[in-house]
Parts: sequence; structure tokens; C-alpha cells
Amino acid sequence: TKNNLCNIITDHGENYLCNICREHPRFYHDTADGKEVGLGASCEETARLILSCDDYCSMIAVGETDEVPSAHEFDSKREREIIYATLSDTSRPYEERLEDLKNSYGISPKILTDEEWRGVISSLEYLEEEHLELFLNYTSTPKIKEEDTPILERFLAYLIYRHGTESETKAEFCTSLGFSFFAERLLASLLCKNKNSNPVELVRIISEELEYSEENTAAIKFEFI
Repeated sequence: TKNNLCNIITDHGENYLCNICREHPRFYHDTADGKEVGLGASCEETARLILSCDDYCSMIAVGETDEVPSAHEFDSKREREIIYATLSDTSRPYEERLEDLKNSYGISPKILTDEEWRGVISSLEYLEEEHLELFLNYTSTPKIKEEDTPILERFLAYLIYRHGTESETKAEFCTSLGFSFFAERLLASLLCKNKNSNPVELVRIISEELEYSEENTAAIKFEFI
């Protein structure tokens, strides 16, 4: 409607929603310990919550299921805990923590030059053409303001939770980690280029254009294989 409300809900109620509308922006992971749920950052309110909360290491039990946990040889949750322990250590500068993580896993967006990454960015599909122009501001060495580091830390923690947790092998985890590092550098680049921009909106755009396109996600992950 003109008030940005859903006609289905206003006319018929929530019971008439399809599963996609009812579940969005939730996503689910099958892990060795059971099922995990999270919220995708393409939703503006979700993006706001992600960027305003520094307690990303805590997990909350929301219910039980009769499903048998999936058997995984690789413990992605343990790897995530190790990363979070480094990432959340605010006694050290953010960029130092980030470099430690990249070195530990041998994964970095610097595998490509900025110009090569802009070539990859140009090859992606976009919902809004102006987002391509926005993303072409990418650089792997943005000049980050100190006040922006909590935003980048929380966004990276979200990306690792969403994309790394579902990994069934170490190689798959590292590929997902590469995607997460790239998306974090993209946000850092946009924050530097657009000093008066809204971080919540930038995160929403990145999530919408990259995370919610399987083709775009795969194209970026491919560079880290």
C-alpha cells in the first residue's frame, strides 16, 4: 500500500501469508548440535539490530525440535567460536584483529587487485543499477574511521554466522570466510566514500544485492576457491 503495508495482512490477516513471506528474513542452519536460526540483513530492521548489538557471541535457545542433528565431520561452530574470540577482543585495534584472522586462515580479498575486484563487481547482476556504481567504490585498503570499526566488526560477525556455519568442510568454510571478508571490505569502502551515509542502509543494500542472489554469492566465493 502507499503506507508500505502488505495488502494481504491488512485485508485478510497473517494466516494468509505464504511461507516465504512468513519466514523472511529468517534463515536456518543444520549443525551437529541441532538447528540454528538467524535473520538476514536485507531487512532494514534486521540490519539495524545487527549494527547496534555487540553481543554476537551469545546464542539463545528458542525451542526444541524432534529432528536428528546432521552428522558433520567438520565443526564449523567451533571455528566460529575461535574467530569470535579474536574478533571481539576490543583491547586490540580492529584492523589488527582482522589481519590476524586473514593470516590464520590464509584468506584475504587481496588475492585480487582492486581493479580486478571491480571487474568481478561489474559482472554481477543487480536489482538496482545505481548499486553497481556504488559498489565500484570498492577498495581493499579503505581509510576507516575509528567510530566505524564497531559497525564493521558486527557486520563481519553476522556474515560469518550466516555463511560460515553451514559449511561441512574446512575448504568450504574458508571460501565462505573469503566472501565475508570481501563484503566487510565493501562496507568499509562505502562508509569511507559516503561519509554522511546511513550504515544500516548500506548493509541492507549489500545484503540484498550479494547475499540474496545465489549467483552473485557464488561468483564472489569462486574467487576464493
